[in-house]
Amino acid sequence: WSSDVCSSDLGRKIDLVNGYIENQDVISKIHARIIRVGNNFFIKDEESLNGTYLNDKKINEDDVTPLKIGDIVKLANIEFKIK
Repeated sequence: WSSDVCSSDLGRKIDLVNGYIENQDVISKIHARIIRVGNNFFIKDEESLNGTYLNDKKINEDDVTPLKIGDIVKLANIEFKIK
């Protein structure tokens, strides 16, 4: 990885992720990963039980999907907007 690439894991296991989602049993221990490459951002499902969705479309576990401003990301039942 170059220094222009970094990532953040999202999930409910505080000692395994740097994007901790509190008190949500529907979120996997490591649910998804946000990846930054330069000025571009991507999301990857990390084999979560309840899925990762982008604009209401389920992300396949093998896909690294680009994110853009205005996208709606849903981790199980937790939703947030990319700004």
